[in-house]
Amino acid sequence: TNAVGSSTLSSTLKMVVSEKDGRGFGSGVFGGLYRGYGITLMREVPFAFIQFPMYERFKIEWEKMQGHDTSPLQAATCGSFAGGIAGAVTTPLDVIKTSYRITL
Repeated sequence: TNAVGSSTLSSTLKMVVSEKDGRGFGSGVFGGLYRGYGITLMREVPFAFIQFPMYERFKIEWEKMQGHDTSPLQAATCGSFAGGIAGAVTTPLDVIKTSYRITL
């Protein structure tokens, strides 16, 4: 059973789908479920373009340094460093995205 005042996933989904914002194409399902999708992509795409090439470069350099393939733990370490750097670089985009989503 649900606690008093809480909503179920189905009731939340019904509310989002029934939301109308008067924007024509952006109303109904698109307005409720996909609102802010473009601004989210504007943050995610630069992050991915920074993170994945850095991850691959870090792995290559580590393999050169030790003379054999990286272990899964070493690959995870490379991914962590690459993700941290990409996150630091794209944080301003995340702040913009969050501000935009709050105003919706």
